[in-house]
Amino acid sequence: MQFRFSLDTPSPRLDLWARWLLVAMIFMVPISTAGTNLFKFAMLLCWLLAGGYRARWDVLRRHPLAWAGVALYVVILFSSTYSPAPFDAILFQWSKYNKILFLLPAITLLQDSLWRRRALLAFLAAMGVTLLASYLHVFWAFPGAQATQAGVHGNHYVFKNHIEQNIMMSFFVLACLHGAVMASDLRHRWSLAGLGAAGAVNILFFVNGRTGYLTLAACFIVLVIFGIPARWRWRALSAIVVAGVLAVASSSNLQNRVESVVREVQTHEINGLDTSSGQRIEFWRNSIELLREKPLLGWGTGAYGRAFCSVADNPQWCRIGAESHPHNQTLYLGVESGLLGIIAFWIFQCVPLWLARCYPPTTRLLLVGLTAILWIDGLFNVPLYALTEAFFFLMMFATLTADYPTCLQQSDDAAEQAAQMARNGYQ
Repeated sequence: MQFRFSLDTPSPRLDLWARWLLVAMIFMVPISTAGTNLFKFAMLLCWLLAGGYRARWDVLRRHPLAWAGVALYVVILFSSTYSPAPFDAILFQWSKYNKILFLLPAITLLQDSLWRRRALLAFLAAMGVTLLASYLHVFWAFPGAQATQAGVHGNHYVFKNHIEQNIMMSFFVLACLHGAVMASDLRHRWSLAGLGAAGAVNILFFVNGRTGYLTLAACFIVLVIFGIPARWRWRALSAIVVAGVLAVASSSNLQNRVESVVREVQTHEINGLDTSSGQRIEFWRNSIELLREKPLLGWGTGAYGRAFCSVADNPQWCRIGAESHPHNQTLYLGVESGLLGIIAFWIFQCVPLWLARCYPPTTRLLLVGLTAILWIDGLFNVPLYALTEAFFFLMMFATLTADYPTCLQQSDDAAEQAAQMARNGYQ
């Protein structure tokens, strides 16, 4: 078996392997961290060995999301030059954020619409497996489920933790319900609507997670605004409001989680060490204080723990802060990389919305919904830091926007043709 290496075009065989490995990796993201790591390294190896760097550079240099991702990682590297943290802490941060760079091979490998469709279907299939396993867990707490291993009762997350499962399930619900709206075949419409409803019920009644409640609500809003015909929009919104009220009234899990937030916020000064909301408030308060002290460049990559201890009220808070993060992506990058990091992160978050303008309605809706999920998740967690959340967002953004240079060219050509026709008609 011979492989010919060329800088101009990638080896067809290795390029095909890299594409299949990428699809397999995307399928593994909601299911297995080990599987994700295995396939991502195999994909990267095939992608590098396949060559064709000139062709790939031609794609990446015209893709704004690739530039935004690289710029964000460069800011993180730059912040390392003045960081007081030990080198192993800096290296650890590099390894946590290097997932951003996997955008590059994903974008180049998903230029063809067939492979983008396969990548999206792989993720949706994995979420279908997750949904089925989560409902199975209601009746049988099988040993492999994360909730079973954690000894949690009444919370049915299976392959990933409750936050990760819920934010990915929110996107699954959005895709299914929009597919139901767009389906022309009645059987497909009801099948997709059933899957979407089952996913929403799973989030609201069977998996405890306040972030998931917010991301699901955001996806419903996006669906109503961008996915429902105008004549049905107010009816759909009314139906969602009624369904939400009924869900709150009938879900003890949801009521308890909302009540616990209020209680934890009210008592955070006394019980902050022992509650998730109390810890988040303290993390945010101290992180804002640290950002005020060094607003431009921050404290340096990997320096969050040491910096947090400098403003912590007591040794207990110092220990917790040194071993954790502020549960807010903007503040995390702000403390370590200053306003430079915050700007780079928010540019990265907003680029998909800018790209969405040249896409058809379905892709535009999914891009807006995915961006909304990222914004909400970034308020309470660090999605680009955690493996599952990072690969979920990065791979879905790549899947939805990989062909942006071609899409933009087609839009420009269509606009030029329209302008030419208008000029000809005027003459």
